[in-house]
Amino acid sequence: AFAMRYGADIYALRIGNVIEPHEYVNFPGYLDDPMCRKRNAWSYIDARDLGEIVHLCLEKDGLGFHVSARLVRCRRRPLSAMPCSPRLASASGPC
Repeated sequence: AFAMRYGADIYALRIGNVIEPHEYVNFPGYLDDPMCRKRNAWSYIDARDLGEIVHLCLEKDGLGFHVSARLVRCRRRPLSAMPCSPRLASASGPC
């Protein structure tokens, strides 16, 4: 209603775990201790990708109110050679 009433664009971004380029060296350690990433469920967004998304939001005009679901990055290749089922089982437990 606010966006329509005042002609303003509102973009709501649900930003999760932001990873900076220098932090990628930590990923092998995450494989040794999967519980350390349980909170984020291995989801993350690269800081550069987030910067581009915010930049595009600022440049775009006329969409009104828009909510973006959780912003995450998906990998084509897994970080681990271990199949997902055993990895998930090893990380199960109370939240």
